[in-house]
Amino acid sequence: MMILLDPTTGLAVNPSFVASIRLANYNQNDHLVITMKDGFEIQIANNRAQGVNVHELHRQLLEAV
Repeated sequence: MMILLDPTTGLAVNPSFVASIRLANYNQNDHLVITMKDGFEIQIANNRAQGVNVHELHRQLLEAV
């Protein structure tokens, strides 16, 4: 099962390849930081106007992993 991270770009991840996830705040904006098992890091900025809610994505990934 893939989880869609960014509907504007179509970026999705397979939760079975996720090593860690965390919420971070950069420049007064929340981000979801995902580290994959191979060390690759993905950062997604919270952007509700474009349908990106990092808190909801964090919850979805926690449930899937």
